[in-house]
Amino acid sequence: MTVRECYELIGGDYQSAVTRFKSDATLERFMTMFLSDQSMDLLHTGIEMGNLSLSFRSVHSLKGVAANLSFTDLQEKASALTEQLRYRSEQPDKELLEAVEKSYDLTVRTIEALKASRS
Repeated sequence: MTVRECYELIGGDYQSAVTRFKSDATLERFMTMFLSDQSMDLLHTGIEMGNLSLSFRSVHSLKGVAANLSFTDLQEKASALTEQLRYRSEQPDKELLEAVEKSYDLTVRTIEALKASRS
């Protein structure tokens, strides 16, 4: 699998990302670093604890990381959940949360497959 194919599978903007990171090798290095990002875990922790502030900060961070890596689909879904949490003092919308989780899981699985194809 190539980095470009990875981006196509996850609904990312490869051209924007490679322009920002200057090469596939650098981009791939940062993509694999995404696998250790704790934002999704912290989002789930915030939800379980009923801590909307933690939930908001976590999904906002996930949105930012996704935007920096041009993971467009994940960024858009995380952005929608961020805005829902920004202005409401209630639990995250279930459909928005599920959309973020689905996009995140696809992104992680695809990056792991890219990483495995290099081994």
